[in-house]
Amino acid sequence: GDHAVCADAERRFPGVVTAPTKRAIDRYAARSLSCQKVRTLIRERAQMAVEAVRSGTVKPYLFRTPVTIEVDFKATGSAHMTSLIPGVSREGPRRIVITGDDYLTAFRTLVVAALIGSHTSQGKL
Repeated sequence: GDHAVCADAERRFPGVVTAPTKRAIDRYAARSLSCQKVRTLIRERAQMAVEAVRSGTVKPYLFRTPVTIEVDFKATGSAHMTSLIPGVSREGPRRIVITGDDYLTAFRTLVVAALIGSHTSQGKL
């Protein structure tokens, strides 16, 4: 992933193995490694990660349940429309809170909320 995301993951999750494949230049551009270098790096780092878990050096991250995700939209309409989704509550003019019994449920709800929020802000809903 992006070098900044990898650095953030390394700060938040000690021992995590990352594979920085690009360095952001700005919001729309990045300096990326070649496809061959990326494949090699990801393969090597994935093997390192598996070995770290097997050896007990790194333990898999477990989310506390229920899982809560907060989202702040740019537009109030997006918050309104996404608050109609089960598991989503509106906590402010532009803020929603997604609650799921587990990470996968919360993440799937986040994906749907992002799509609906985006379409709403573009006037497509």
